[in-house]
Amino acid sequence: MNKPLIGLLCIDRKDSMSPDICSYIDEKNVKYLEDAGAGIVPIWINRTADYYEDILSKVNGVLLPGGAVYVNEHDPARLDLTNYCVTATLNIIRIAEKLYEKGINLPIWGTCLGFQLLVLYTTHLADAPYGTDVRDKCEFMNCFLSVEFLPDFRDSRLFADLPVEVESIMKNKPFGHHRHRYCVSLKTAESFNDVWHILAKNEDANGLEFASIIEHRRYPFFGSQFHPESECSPECNEVKEYLASFFVDQCRSCGNRFESDKDERRHLIQNFPATISGKSTVRVFGDSVDYRKNENL
Repeated sequence: MNKPLIGLLCIDRKDSMSPDICSYIDEKNVKYLEDAGAGIVPIWINRTADYYEDILSKVNGVLLPGGAVYVNEHDPARLDLTNYCVTATLNIIRIAEKLYEKGINLPIWGTCLGFQLLVLYTTHLADAPYGTDVRDKCEFMNCFLSVEFLPDFRDSRLFADLPVEVESIMKNKPFGHHRHRYCVSLKTAESFNDVWHILAKNEDANGLEFASIIEHRRYPFFGSQFHPESECSPECNEVKEYLASFFVDQCRSCGNRFESDKDERRHLIQNFPATISGKSTVRVFGDSVDYRKNENL
């Protein structure tokens, strides 16, 4: 498969200036995957389980992006805020697990929030009482960092073939954009080491060590606490290209497909124009999307 189609999950968004907008996709994630040779299919939030079953039978992988939503807690003063992307993520993970048991590998990459939700919903904590959170609070970060690899990081699918020059950049150059106030501490990660292989770590300003790159020991699931899609210095582009190419190559091994070329075309991200929002370029969506307007594509 030359051009796998990767489902990119929308994230909840509340815009007081545009009350009809309820979700968005950051264009940086679109470009990150497209540059590695993938096509992009938006995955909507606040949909039925049947919708997720259907769309995951057609795409070749899923990216769970970062986003500023609550996981279990909520703000009583902001009842307008939603976290439908969290429920959608749980649906996606459970469906991907079932597909794997049927012999269908559907790779998933989780970034930042997506990383944290992957860990939450694939460990023993997923069965804990409501309100349990796999995350630890860390000092708020908005910076680029290198990583410290754990000794056995090459005993993984993700880094088995990592070129030594890219390894050197990752260890010595600030390539990874961290923008978060929560993390998965190494102490917490010890409780699910049999499920997730921790490949690299970082620490916050107070010295709290946390997992920064992970790989599931069974399923084709991968994650980074940092944002690999963020713009970085030219010398660090090799890292971005390596991570994106690895994931897209993993998705090429999945044989899912749409029923027809017409059905595929009307689901592609190109049907939804990008707009400027503050300092970011995003694609925003209302509460429902009518594919009939694209029926002649």
